[in-house]
Amino acid sequence: MLEQAFTDKQYEHTILHSSQGWQYQHASYHQFLQFKGIKPSMSRKWKNPDNGMIESFFGI
Repeated sequence: MLEQAFTDKQYEHTILHSSQGWQYQHASYHQFLQFKGIKPSMSRKWKNPDNGMIESFFGI
């Protein structure tokens, strides 16, 4: 799925924010991001304000 979303060769200065789900902690996920030049960012555990915009969207 990531390959379909990120079709360009490089994404310098791009940050991809996610939760701490197991799929986002997997080595292959981090290898793909590194290969594309994407910096991973994860919310702190039990800290919804880290991603307040989307949390408020789903809270409606």
